[in-house]
Amino acid sequence: ISLQCDLGTTSMINNSCIGSPCDDPAGDESIYENASIPHMTSWNKTCTIINPKFLGEIVYKCFAGNIQANLSDCGGPCNKTDGSAMEHGEWYMSDCSIVNPLFDGLVNNTCNKGK
Repeated sequence: ISLQCDLGTTSMINNSCIGSPCDDPAGDESIYENASIPHMTSWNKTCTIINPKFLGEIVYKCFAGNIQANLSDCGGPCNKTDGSAMEHGEWYMSDCSIVNPLFDGLVNNTCNKGK
């Protein structure tokens, strides 16, 4: 890191800092040299490792020596308005009055990754 002082204010001119690698949880089965994942490396695993009924991908990232996991794409079964479960891709029709008693007609309810 190169710093500069100008009129009593310190500012960074440049840096060549590199984040620390992460220890690979795969241990001896690691594909990385010394089981060390390089900083800013990303990889995916299926959400089924959390729950066999979950869909989607977990995105892992090595950042400054820490493994971050983004689970936002994972989702599982949904609950119908009556409380019963439905799987991803299933759908059912219900009366629009469940949204507002003044509404008429039908609404299509579709389960998409738990939402």
